[in-house]
Amino acid sequence: MIDAHCARLHAAPALPHAPARVAILTGQARLDQSPLPPAQAAFLAAVTPPGWQAVAGGFPWEGTPPAPPAPFAQAAAASIRQYLWARLSRRYARAAGAAIARLMRASDRLALITGSAGLAILNAAEPVLPATSLTVIALGPAGRAPRLPCRFHVIRARGDHWARLLGPAADRLIPGDHYSYWTSAEARRAVAAILRNAA
Repeated sequence: MIDAHCARLHAAPALPHAPARVAILTGQARLDQSPLPPAQAAFLAAVTPPGWQAVAGGFPWEGTPPAPPAPFAQAAAASIRQYLWARLSRRYARAAGAAIARLMRASDRLALITGSAGLAILNAAEPVLPATSLTVIALGPAGRAPRLPCRFHVIRARGDHWARLLGPAADRLIPGDHYSYWTSAEARRAVAAILRNAA
């Protein structure tokens, strides 16, 4: 399973150059493709500042159109696998790093909105990532703060016990739980304000 997934990360297509991009980096609900669920696609469209390009699809950003969410049990199992691979597998770290580095090299400025396992994936990829103007906005992160140079923000829901246990201290607390960020108006307003300042 990890072999096929890493091969897919390495094979993700390069993106054309853009001055500024916003992308979502989170564990995928399916390991064979990466559509954004409608709630994440709507969130991304709502927070992307004028003049910035929203990156279609989820990690590794193959441009897969939005699709209905996977069943909860399937999505949770896939996300946990990716979190553990990010923490324990050098092969996965190299593959994830190759995919993230392609996006960074194609973007003069990049904002990554990480959800849940996304911060652990970014951290695993750090050794191979190039320097760029990077903003990381972590929603309910399960992972440490990045060590690579970036502007780092943490938004955590008050009822998100996973992020409170596994993630760094929050810059801002909002109502909700671990599964409510993408539909939260409060999260949208907070992320949009950070991105307006980054622009």
